[in-house]
Amino acid sequence: MFRTAWRNILAHKLRLLMTALAVVCGIAFVSGTLMFGDSYASVRKKAVGQDLEGVSVQVTADRIPGGRAMAEEAPPLLNDKVAKEISGLPGVQAVRAEVSGFSGVVDHKNKLIGGEYSSVGANHIAGTDGRDARHPLLSGRAPTGPGEIAVDQETARKGGFRLGDTVRVVTDGPTQQKKLVGITAANDGSFALGASLTLYDTATAQALFAKPGQFTQITVTAAKGTGQRALADRIQELVPDGIRVETGEVLAAQQAKSLAKTTRQLNILLLGFAGVSLFVGAFTIANTFTMLVTQRTREIALVRAVGATRKQVTRAILAESFLIGVVSSVAGFVLGTGIAVGLPKLINGFGGSLPEGPLVVSPTSLLCALAVGVLVTMAAAWLPARRAARIAPVQALSTVETPAKGRSLAVRAVLGGVLAAVALALLAMGAATRDITGQQPVMAGGFLLLIAAIALTPLLAGPLLTLAGAPLRRIFGICGAFAALNAARNPRRTSATASALMVGLALMTSVTVGALSVQGGLDKMAEKDQRADYVLSTSNGVGLDAAQVSAVAKTPGVGASTALQEARTRPTAAYEYGMPLQLVDPAGYRQLVNLKMLSGSIDGLREGTVLLPDHAARMLNANVGSRIEVPYPDRTSGHLEVAGIYSTEGEPLSRTAVATTGTVTPHLGGEKVHAMTMLVKAAAGAGDLTPALAKAAGDSPLVQVKDRDAMRKDAQANIYMTLNMLYGLLAMSVLIAVLGIVNTLALSVFERTREIGMLRAVGLQQRGVKLMIRLESVVISLFGAALGIGLGTLIAAFAGQLVVKSFPQYALVIPWGRIGAFLAVALLIGILAALWPARRAARLNPLEAIKAE
Repeated sequence: MFRTAWRNILAHKLRLLMTALAVVCGIAFVSGTLMFGDSYASVRKKAVGQDLEGVSVQVTADRIPGGRAMAEEAPPLLNDKVAKEISGLPGVQAVRAEVSGFSGVVDHKNKLIGGEYSSVGANHIAGTDGRDARHPLLSGRAPTGPGEIAVDQETARKGGFRLGDTVRVVTDGPTQQKKLVGITAANDGSFALGASLTLYDTATAQALFAKPGQFTQITVTAAKGTGQRALADRIQELVPDGIRVETGEVLAAQQAKSLAKTTRQLNILLLGFAGVSLFVGAFTIANTFTMLVTQRTREIALVRAVGATRKQVTRAILAESFLIGVVSSVAGFVLGTGIAVGLPKLINGFGGSLPEGPLVVSPTSLLCALAVGVLVTMAAAWLPARRAARIAPVQALSTVETPAKGRSLAVRAVLGGVLAAVALALLAMGAATRDITGQQPVMAGGFLLLIAAIALTPLLAGPLLTLAGAPLRRIFGICGAFAALNAARNPRRTSATASALMVGLALMTSVTVGALSVQGGLDKMAEKDQRADYVLSTSNGVGLDAAQVSAVAKTPGVGASTALQEARTRPTAAYEYGMPLQLVDPAGYRQLVNLKMLSGSIDGLREGTVLLPDHAARMLNANVGSRIEVPYPDRTSGHLEVAGIYSTEGEPLSRTAVATTGTVTPHLGGEKVHAMTMLVKAAAGAGDLTPALAKAAGDSPLVQVKDRDAMRKDAQANIYMTLNMLYGLLAMSVLIAVLGIVNTLALSVFERTREIGMLRAVGLQQRGVKLMIRLESVVISLFGAALGIGLGTLIAAFAGQLVVKSFPQYALVIPWGRIGAFLAVALLIGILAALWPARRAARLNPLEAIKAE
């Protein structure tokens, strides 16, 4: 029977081509994802190994100085004294005292070379030989003063910089000009992944990223024969509380765990889309084998007549699917290498920052691809194989064109109805929560609704496609009538073909409706709650410093402004990590922010008062006029009077307690508090202030100045970018659906060869045959598209209710333009899918076709 299966594949290789391609596409996605994950993990693991090379113990302050005030009093930072004491401990071979923070190099187009989150500044550390072991100089010399820097060779290459050039750099304020005196090799793993490095002399780096004499990290190399744990224990006894001491082995384990988690999450996301493609491909596989079994009824009956048992017939069909699965999986794996190489470029093209490195092809990826491909193919072919086994030997006496007896759809109707009822109940139950807690029921309900639709589609296919016959006949004549009749002739086959497209478009429609509905809510929110004409923020989250805030406020044409700064109190019983505070200028805040006050008034905000969000008021049992105790970060405490309580429902700008800058800043222990956002209202008659505000902020590439239109367009751009990336990931499922339509039509032409010959014999021209096949393809495509769009919209309507409590501005938006585009794509798919089958049908010789069996 295995030899018979192989001969059948060779005899029907053309008919099985589209099935093989569907498996190839699905497995390419799966194997490409697995290889991409292995390659990504390899690059990151190599980078981590470089970072931790020679690190036996790492000593780190619990917070980076120069940042925002945190919950507790700042722990003692590492300083020269601590570094010297550590170097004097037994078992210490070398000590490296580092101070680092954000520092970006600006190119000639005012863009950061290393990106907002991968630009690092640090101190150049010369050893006893005068060289920095981690960042050795390739040319030039080490920086020796505040006006000098060294950069890594890749940053110098990208920026076109040479020794002696004046280079613009940015830390946490306006850009500064520095002289380039050295070019270094960056041996840290992060720089190998595309980050940029700027080196300063130690005193300058401390002034920028810490305080004089202080460091952010000390790395220790153990002498030969000294264990990491023993050395770490000695250092822990030496340093004050609030300093983390970790061995290199622990750090490596933590990095490996974090890397594994990141890789797993990324793989799960991509494999989810690959699973959709395989799920869609299963329809093509099942449809193909069902049609082949029908066309080979006499052949299978003859095999039964000469002694083959039902089990042998089943095994023969499954053997065919096994061989197709193996060959297609190997081909898919080869194609998957291209996907693995292209995925980082695709994700980075949509704003990602994935590292690119050599492709890693592991045996596990190959085995998984083979296993998945073979199992999916054999599972999809199992029911057709069972049907083949039920063919009686007596059917060998029948003609092949005898119509197969239609099977009842009663079981599918009952099963589909039950699944649909359960799905709708789950969707309603999840939506009724009106918050994210209903996510699981909605996801389960959406999945079951798709399964129910697949089960019920044959019941809809016959009546709906028959109804389509009347308009098609009026428009296209007899060709249109035949097209509708052919599509409705076998509801199971048509529904299986249409369902593949339905699943892909249902997912596309649901994410489109959801995303654009969120966008509509954001637009409403901005119109209602945002009074500012301009919003300034930094792209890396560092914030604007006091000099930038002051310069922006004094810009000609600015009518009102307020900086929104962030701080925290020390931990309290109500707030384990401290109560978050927003520090503002009360005069500008009252003009630019619209809070929904539940009691009190925003006008009451002044020195010594605070506005509380409703949840904080409940936790503190506070009312307007109450005085609450505030434990400041400098270990002092004060009492602030509650001037008002506001609702946090749908607030876009603030969910924290609001106090004045003058009230809290003196109690932050000298910390520099940066403004995460600055709101600006233009004076009457002022023109476009965008260039002036950018200049006031120091022409920093980090500072984003956006007017109302820019904010709206940026929000839309983010939504569209996400949608386009999802469309790209779902495109494979749509491609497989197209292959399914081509396959169904091609096999249908084989099946109806005599019928087409009769039509040609009675006068139907080649052009008419082509039109008939094309219209049949278009009808099937539009049928699947209409079902998918309807289901996707329904699922999105239920899912949207999950955000109503936290996002009351949300309202369902039906994107008619995009829905029209989806239908147009479905129409195009129908036309393109019919090109080859229609051409083949039209070229049939009428006399030979009539004689065909």
